[in-house]
Amino acid sequence: MKLERPPDVMILCCLPESGVISGEREGKDEDKRSEWMVNESFEVKVCVYGKNQCLQKRNVRKTQKNMHTAGPKSFARIREEMMNENPNREQPTSTQLFERTRKRKIGNVYCETYDDTAKKIELMKNYQPPEDVNGPVDPFVAVMGKEYDGHCRLYGKGVSRKLLKKVNSGDTSYMVPGDLMESLKTSAEEAGKREIADMRKELEEDHKRKQVEMRKELEEEHERKRAEMRKELEEEHQRQKAEMRKELEEEHQRKKFELEAIRKDIDNKMNMHGLKQYANGWADGPAYITQCPIQTGSSYVYDFNVTGQRGTLWWHAHIFWLRATVYGAVVILPQQGTPYPFPKPHGEQVLVFGEWWNGDVEDIVKQGNAMGLPPNMSDAHTINGKPGPLFPCSEKHTFAMEVEQGKKYLLRIVNAALNDELFFAVSSHNMTVVEIDAVYTKPFTTSAILIAPGQTTNVLVSANSAPGRYFMAVRPFQDVPIPVDNKTATAILQYKGIPNTVLPSLPQLPSPNDTAFALSFNKKLRSLNTRNFPANVPLKVDRNLFFTVGLGKSVCPSCINGTRLSASLNNITFVMPKTGLLQAHYSNIKGVFTPDFPDKPPKAFNYTGAPLTANLFTSHGTRLSKIAFNSTVELVIQDTNLLSVESHPFHLHGYNFFVVGTGTGNFDPAKDPAKYNLVDPPERNTVGVPTGGWAAIRFRADNPGVWFFHCHLELHTGWGLKTAFVVEDGPGKDQAVRPPPKDLPAC
Repeated sequence: MKLERPPDVMILCCLPESGVISGEREGKDEDKRSEWMVNESFEVKVCVYGKNQCLQKRNVRKTQKNMHTAGPKSFARIREEMMNENPNREQPTSTQLFERTRKRKIGNVYCETYDDTAKKIELMKNYQPPEDVNGPVDPFVAVMGKEYDGHCRLYGKGVSRKLLKKVNSGDTSYMVPGDLMESLKTSAEEAGKREIADMRKELEEDHKRKQVEMRKELEEEHERKRAEMRKELEEEHQRQKAEMRKELEEEHQRKKFELEAIRKDIDNKMNMHGLKQYANGWADGPAYITQCPIQTGSSYVYDFNVTGQRGTLWWHAHIFWLRATVYGAVVILPQQGTPYPFPKPHGEQVLVFGEWWNGDVEDIVKQGNAMGLPPNMSDAHTINGKPGPLFPCSEKHTFAMEVEQGKKYLLRIVNAALNDELFFAVSSHNMTVVEIDAVYTKPFTTSAILIAPGQTTNVLVSANSAPGRYFMAVRPFQDVPIPVDNKTATAILQYKGIPNTVLPSLPQLPSPNDTAFALSFNKKLRSLNTRNFPANVPLKVDRNLFFTVGLGKSVCPSCINGTRLSASLNNITFVMPKTGLLQAHYSNIKGVFTPDFPDKPPKAFNYTGAPLTANLFTSHGTRLSKIAFNSTVELVIQDTNLLSVESHPFHLHGYNFFVVGTGTGNFDPAKDPAKYNLVDPPERNTVGVPTGGWAAIRFRADNPGVWFFHCHLELHTGWGLKTAFVVEDGPGKDQAVRPPPKDLPAC
């Protein structure tokens, strides 16, 4: 048999299981052929060339020193080529020749595990390759590892030519046995058919897979674009909502809030109760304290910033008893995106408690002052201006609030009454207190609340009772025998869908003189004191003040018995000036006030002992307490039994303070401070001093100006139970009182 070239199928080889031949070249001499050492386990492989048909095709990964090495003749030919390219160069080294040789592409080797029959495997095992043949790899030459000892010799083209000559000369010593050759050819043909079928199947499956992947990619892209479009629309919707809400908030709250007060028939003055008005007392409001009254027919713009505050406050007239009818709520919403520190309510409702006189309030007050006696008490209390059906009024004079079963509502409650602390309750519903005086509190549940004049309280009410109509009711708290308007005002909490013909039920209010409930309720009040809403209680005190509250008498020749009732702090009845105190302080006007209000009463006595009725006359003057900027102040307010003990709600303008302690009887400076709550005391702007007791407050004097401090019972304020603090300017540019506005009312 004479062959023109080596047969197509003439390969038996041993390869690692990974299909990668690796090793290192032995020797660097050009005359020595490359030999590769393989140190992995081996499998019998069948490599088929020519038509590239195998049982399973796999490329043998070549290493850096791969199977493209050459013998001496190849190296000589390559050396000649390199010298012809550059005659002036030095003779190429072995490494350079090797690198030049291995860049030549010899071809891909396809190997496959051969597992046809045990006979064929046995034939392959017994096959002995020539021991005297060496050389580089050739795609038409077989490679076989002898007895699987881990050594594979690589045979190249140069050797294949020798083999071809021997075959053509009739020498068959290097031929693969015929029966194995035929078997391998048959296996190769069958393998080729299977491979073609497998390739067709693979192509079809690949085509289907790509179609599925393409369809999936298109669907995902479509969904992604839809999601992006939906997200853009939602973001645009949310942005528009946010803008609308911001506009509404700015309209309602305004960073730069303007309020124009115009009275055509009486001088007026407006107070933004509880707003701190930093360094801007000109917008605070009390007559003759921060400005002179707005004259009849004139106007004044209150221009100020709302900074660092949110919650329920209120505004009212601040001259004489005019606030009996001139008042309203101020609701400061949290900054956009800032949630409440309690469950978000489904709805909110402002409830403002007031008092009503059937006659002209100013005439009634003048009549009482002329006699030296208290004016007549009010004829009714009101909720949002209406007394309710318990008074001889028609149904239209009752405020009603509609709720839905299962929903939660926030009631923003303001006590704008002139002279009465009030109990409030909702029939068959508990309340959760969450805020006082625009400061969040630790929530607690109660059946009723106590709220003094000037104070605000926010409560959550869940509409979880049987659908019906329920009275919300207020009536006074008074635990001393002093005449008050003890009538009950009502409003209605009405479930949606319930007709007006259903009679409401009344709540169980505390008794009018329930001191135990009043003290217990106030002790439950605690600041939230969280990271976002800390209680920054001053722990070190720079200035200690002790003010006694007393009732007394003043000389009045035209009054009954030649005297009129008066009230005092540290036995000083405050005399209202004719010029605004802030104007006098800012412009250094002399003779308007003296900064010498005493830090303690002129004489210590048993403040809450037996009633004192002798020597009730007080001194008079416009005396203020001067405080250094940024100093910390502790003020103890002590009730006394001068004429009678009584509870007093004291309000400080321009500040919030911490109520660090309260008690009944006389304050003991040696024992009571040890009982102070310096962790989470309630923070507010109006504190109720218990009847026959005391309250201790602390604050940092960081708001320069002149700030009114007074009892929020209008009767007592009119009698002189008031003073003011002059807080000095600080060292910084923004720590001084601002210049007065151009339209500040003249005196």
